[in-house]
Amino acid sequence: MKNLLLFSFLAMTFAFTACNEKATSGPANPEFMLNQAFDLALGKTMQLKGSDFTLKFAEVTEDSRCPEGVNCIRAGEVIFTLNGQSVKKAPKKEVTTMIGDYKVTVSAVSPYPKNGTQMDRTSYVVSMTVSK
Repeated sequence: MKNLLLFSFLAMTFAFTACNEKATSGPANPEFMLNQAFDLALGKTMQLKGSDFTLKFAEVTEDSRCPEGVNCIRAGEVIFTLNGQSVKKAPKKEVTTMIGDYKVTVSAVSPYPKNGTQMDRTSYVVSMTVSK
């Protein structure tokens, strides 16, 4: 019984130490690098490598892009929030915005709407590049 208690205590100590190290080592968010394209999923935050600068893709407030397979009078746009700042993106055009001291260039927002298919509003991904 004494050995069982000792073993249990050691196992719990090891597990707690391993969990504690995992929680405190490395950055809190996945990292991206300057001048390299990356994707940021809806609701996620990424951090610039070696910096405290983070980007959060919080929400899509509007998606009026003309679905593939449909002839529309206007192309529409998608409006989303990065770090609390509203960004409008028209299809097939890059959009650049300043967030703090960084230039954020958005090249795509996917998925693109398709005729006859309902969009999964949780699956949005923004493709972008950050530069100084």
